[in-house]
Order: sequence, then structure tokens, then C-alpha cells
Amino acid sequence: MKNYVALSAYAAACDGVPAELRFLETAVPATVRQNVLPDGGHAERSPMYHALALLDVRVLAATGLFPDRWQPFLGDTLARMDAALCAMSLADGDIGLFNDSWFGDAPRTADLVALPDAPVRALPETGYWRLGGGGGDSVLFDCGPCGPDRNPAHAHADFLAVETTFGGARFLVDCGVPTYTAGDARDASRSAAAHNGPRLAGAEPLEFWSSFRVGRRGRAVALDTADLEDFAPLVAAGRQDGYARLGAELRRFVGLWPGNGLLIADLWTGKGSGAAAVGFLVDGGWTPSGDGFAQGDILVSIRALAGVLSPPRPVAFWPRFDEERPAHRLDVAPEAGGGPVRAAIWFGWGGGEPPDAAALESLFARLAAARNAPTRPADS
Repeated sequence: MKNYVALSAYAAACDGVPAELRFLETAVPATVRQNVLPDGGHAERSPMYHALALLDVRVLAATGLFPDRWQPFLGDTLARMDAALCAMSLADGDIGLFNDSWFGDAPRTADLVALPDAPVRALPETGYWRLGGGGGDSVLFDCGPCGPDRNPAHAHADFLAVETTFGGARFLVDCGVPTYTAGDARDASRSAAAHNGPRLAGAEPLEFWSSFRVGRRGRAVALDTADLEDFAPLVAAGRQDGYARLGAELRRFVGLWPGNGLLIADLWTGKGSGAAAVGFLVDGGWTPSGDGFAQGDILVSIRALAGVLSPPRPVAFWPRFDEERPAHRLDVAPEAGGGPVRAAIWFGWGGGEPPDAAALESLFARLAAARNAPTRPADS
């Protein structure tokens, strides 16, 4: 598509479209459809590459070429891409860092589109859900495929991972991208352990090799939240099958009480659940304080409602390509009692109180029973 953007810009500078470039009339709509999913998200499921592709489509529209064929189609595409970018961005005005994404190579979301005001935005084909209730509290939830099956080059094992802002400051963060060079650093940054999702220790839901290859792969899908929506003002839920070969299924519930708290509840079922693990990466701009973290006048307390929470330890992440920044790592030892393995973490601020034990038991039962959400056909 980028090659076609360059050729289209050249053609627009000519007195008329050169005969050798007339093929663009049909080639450009075809390549845009290949790159942009029906919900407006980019096929590679990278928020950064989505923002860059949005700029490409804006250039195509600005050329004015083939107005009868291009302009209505490109106008509709841009509207869907604008809305999708909002759904892949947090309340601090910038993109989520899922898959191969980092800050600085694309303009900030706030400089490209108006920030979202809807409490929930869903991208069912792309696989991202955004929860936000004003006041700077927002959550991104990764609940879809790792990328297009034909070429998942920028995939990370971030199934069911979250990123958040509390009070407008980014709190839970993705690890980012330290390098594109094949090797240990590239492998580690793509691994499940590097992300804020539930996992099985010692196993991967994707088979990575070289810098941009994926062999065996799992998939995450959204769960129907009809029986979960009374639990919190804003909710999302999903499951992933990346460990099906080991006999395990993983499910996650995300509930946001804007201005008060966030609950993340994980459920592991099946014979492989003994290796259940989950961890969270906190931006280094927050300082450990008491039972949580502080930044400015915001104090976020963290409690394990199911499982055991470790003390924070210093680690690194890469919000800009190859630029290491400090972060904090929290690990959770899930709770196992002969049945499904469980973990539930409450992030509270603004005086919010977590659900009580009876409510949590009800939540886990409903999460276990939830069916897949209705879906539209995936991209080919």
C-alpha cells in the first residue's frame, strides 16, 4: 500500500494520470481493503501501524485521483479508521502498545483525531475493547487474533492483556519493542511473560521464530458479557486457546468503575492449569507507596482478592523503539483449590471498595459459563 501511496502522489503531480499508472484506479481500493478491516482497524493489529496507515489513506484521499471510484470509498474508510484509532488509544491521548507498537514514529492520537467520549468502544474484527469513563480513567483490552493469518509478522503473545490510565496517567503498560533484530531480546519482548495477560509458565501461546515469523498460534475471542454487565459499570471479557495443546483454557474479566477502581479476574481451566501465572507491568513514572503506587496526588492501592501478589521489583520496558525506560513488575501466584485456578486483582483509587467474597464467587461462576460473543467473519 505504501508503494501505491507514493505512485499516487506522483500521479497527482502530473498533468494527467500516466497510462502506466492507470492500474492504480483498481489496485488502490484493493490494497486498502486488504489492510483495513471492516471495523476500521488495521489488519496487523498494531496501533502504531494503524496510525501510519491512516496517514497513508489520508494522502490517497488528498490526491483527488479517480474521484468517482476512490473518494466515497476512501471517505468511508477514513471515518472507520478514525473511530478505530480512538478505540486503540488511552485517555492520555496516545496509542496502546500492543503487538509491535511504540511511541514517536506516528503522531499522537490526540493530534490526529478527536479523543473518544463513548464509555465502551469495540473493534470486534481487530480484537480490541476500550473502556473509559471520563476523568482520565481508561482501559484497553486485547481480545482477538495476533494478526492476519497470512502474515502475522508484528504479533506478540499479548492475548487478554490490558493497558490502563488512571487519572490521565498511564499505569499498566505493555513492554514495547526493544529491537527488530532476531535474538533473545526480540523473543523476550514478544513472549507472554512480557505482557499483562494470563499465561502458563514455561509455555507460549504462539510459536515465534526469527524476527517476524509465527508458526503454531492461538487466538483470543471475546465473551458475551450479557450476564456480566451488572457486575461493574463498564465490562469486557474474553478467552484464549493458545494453550489448548496442553489442555488449558484461559479466561479474563475486566471491570472498570470510573473514578474508583479496576478489577481484573482470571480463570484457568483444564489439566494444564497448574502452571498458571500472571503479572503486571507498571510504568516507572509511578512510585511504590504503601500497598500500591503514587504519582502526583493519585494513589492507586492494589489488592489480591484471589491469589498472592508479590512485592514490586524493578524491570525495564521500551515505550520508544530501542529506548529502555524503568518500570515495576508485579507477579501474582494464582489460587488453586482442586477446581479451576483463579486470580483477581483490584486496583483502587478515589475511595473505591472491591467486590466482596460472595460477589467474586458469583463473578467467577458467570465467567466460567460465558459463551463466545457473536462474531462477524474474520479477515481472509
